[in-house]
Amino acid sequence: RRRARGTVRAIKPWMWAVGIAAALALASGGITIIKWLKPPFTGGVHKRTQVPRGIVLHWTVTSSAASTLKILQNRDLATAYEVGLDGTVYEYVDPALWYTDTSGGGANAATIGIDITHKPGDPWSAVQLASLRTLMRQLSVRFGFALVVAPDGVRQDWAQWAKTPYTVFRHRNLRPTACPGDLPVEVLV
Repeated sequence: RRRARGTVRAIKPWMWAVGIAAALALASGGITIIKWLKPPFTGGVHKRTQVPRGIVLHWTVTSSAASTLKILQNRDLATAYEVGLDGTVYEYVDPALWYTDTSGGGANAATIGIDITHKPGDPWSAVQLASLRTLMRQLSVRFGFALVVAPDGVRQDWAQWAKTPYTVFRHRNLRPTACPGDLPVEVLV
């Protein structure tokens, strides 16, 4: 059956989602960013009072962004971003307005937490690393800091790191943890 010219067909909710994701991908340097309009967390999110000056990288030890979100919500934790296995970037909170409690110590208020969907022992996805690299570069431009990786194997509290030129941290640079595992951080900058 043919429709008359000029008629509009009903827009289904999934069509909006696809259209918005495509628009965001074009506007976001080729990566797809899915943004929550309201933080999906009840705890762990605080009003930001200073411009972020760095990034803390985490692995999720999960196999999907949906699993990560559920775990964060159940544990009353939060993160600004997650980069999924397929390279999709999930912006849970706007890092210009909010900071989260997942990177430890005083670093939370001064950095942006990025979780990377990954299970230990699995290979890192090339498309995921490419999206992470793009996101990191966009954040460095948006907030005016260079991407300088802190040395692996060095752990200090935030007060010490804040006096250095480093702006990209593995979670283990701040806390006694293996996180983010074997993430090839140096190739991301």
